[in-house]
Amino acid sequence: MQALKEEQRRQIASVIIAAIMLAVIGFGVANFSAANNTDFASMNLLPSASHLFGTDNLGRDVFTLTISGITISVLTGILSSLISAIIAVLIAILYATNSSVITKAIDVLTNMFLGIPHIILMILISFAVGKGFAGVVLATSLTHWPTLSRILSAELRQLKTQNWVQIEKSQGVTGLRLALSHYVPNLLPQIFTGLTLAVPHAILHESTLTFLGMGFTPETPAIGNILNDSLKFALTGQWWLAIAPGVALILCALAISYIFNNAKHRQELR
Repeated sequence: MQALKEEQRRQIASVIIAAIMLAVIGFGVANFSAANNTDFASMNLLPSASHLFGTDNLGRDVFTLTISGITISVLTGILSSLISAIIAVLIAILYATNSSVITKAIDVLTNMFLGIPHIILMILISFAVGKGFAGVVLATSLTHWPTLSRILSAELRQLKTQNWVQIEKSQGVTGLRLALSHYVPNLLPQIFTGLTLAVPHAILHESTLTFLGMGFTPETPAIGNILNDSLKFALTGQWWLAIAPGVALILCALAISYIFNNAKHRQELR
């Protein structure tokens, strides 16, 4: 009974958090074009009822900027994580072919990606692509697949030794059909676990990349740009320019992580 109540509380909390996140994203999308609106008569105002997070040196509403930035981070993080998961699945399927040439090539590629620090590799990829949206998405997605790929490769090798797989092969089911009908469905729990870890990670990495000037362009209302701009005014007492967006980013990553972890917990119970 106690376990049931705890599960119900987790579900209710997840629904509430998900509803809040959807509302935030909806507000961000609806007000994205207005995020950079300036009002020089309202510059550097403290947080108040009319400006919940205050205003910056251009009179822009920091609340609208922050919500727009969170929207960019969430959508970019989810898209990057999905691309990363697809790459991991494809590489794992190739690895499970047991071809010595393919296996060695994938091992070298995986070790190369794991051997270079995440942020440095992200900077290199983003710079090579030309930064902006494409640079952020590619840099994030191309650096988050190796760990998941190794987990999926090990799982696939175990699956290939199962009796039911051998029976399917003896009946002529091979190649893509076998992968789509048996391998991928059995890998879904591991893929979901990978997404649980990757999405919050990708959100924070996107903000870091933008903060360093290698992500979204300066005019984009991304959290990284907001935090970067706030450094110029940190010593002048304008604390709200960094505190509100920074706390919002952390809460966003924690909320996404909670939703995915709870969904994973429910899946395991089934």
